[in-house]
Amino acid sequence: RQSPWKLARTEYRPTGIAGDPLPYRFRTDDYVTSALLLCFFLGAWVVARSFRFLRQEIKDFFYTRQRDNLFTPDAELRGQFFLVFQTCFVLGVLFFDYTQEYMTSVFNQVSPYKLLATDVAIFLLYYATKLIGYTFVNWVFFTKEQSARWFESYMLNLLALGTTLFPVAMLVVYFDLSFRATTIASLVILVLIKVLLFYKCHAIFFPQRLGFLHLFLYFCTLEILPMLVLWRALVYANNYLVINF
Repeated sequence: RQSPWKLARTEYRPTGIAGDPLPYRFRTDDYVTSALLLCFFLGAWVVARSFRFLRQEIKDFFYTRQRDNLFTPDAELRGQFFLVFQTCFVLGVLFFDYTQEYMTSVFNQVSPYKLLATDVAIFLLYYATKLIGYTFVNWVFFTKEQSARWFESYMLNLLALGTTLFPVAMLVVYFDLSFRATTIASLVILVLIKVLLFYKCHAIFFPQRLGFLHLFLYFCTLEILPMLVLWRALVYANNYLVINF
């Protein structure tokens, strides 16, 4: 027979309920946080080191003139390629936020590192393919000087995209910026970047009044349609990770 003391301890023993697990956040991940901070400091170092070159490139974007290179090609390419990678990494972070918001079945079943690495790799492949496509088309239809001017303008445009989207990604990671605000800010930046690229395409390749039709075909074929293919490729790749991993 149980004593009254043991019976009382049994009746009044506190019970608890299981809490909801906290969702995954980049700001609690040391690896992703370190990568973002590394991108920030290295990007700032590259921009500071090439400030004169970038300033001249911005001037030439709106007022084209003949000039000599201010930097050696190797130093210029090293900085540019790192900033291109930074752009792809920032875009991967933003698409990861979309996956977390609207593709919850994928997000809950696949490692966040696999998702982020896959998205960044697709963006890198996308821009590498576009640069190859631009190089081939420009080699066939335009002069070497026009192709060189377009390459410089396109790289500057791409670096501007990564630089302007980086604060948006930081707000998403560290301050839980709402997905609606993230979408609006990203679309505004993307539209402005495409408008500037459209202007430069017109100034370099089709300055004549009757070249609008060719400009439209060129820009849609090499800039707008690839964006639609990129979106489908990102969604398909994330779903593929669920099926095969």
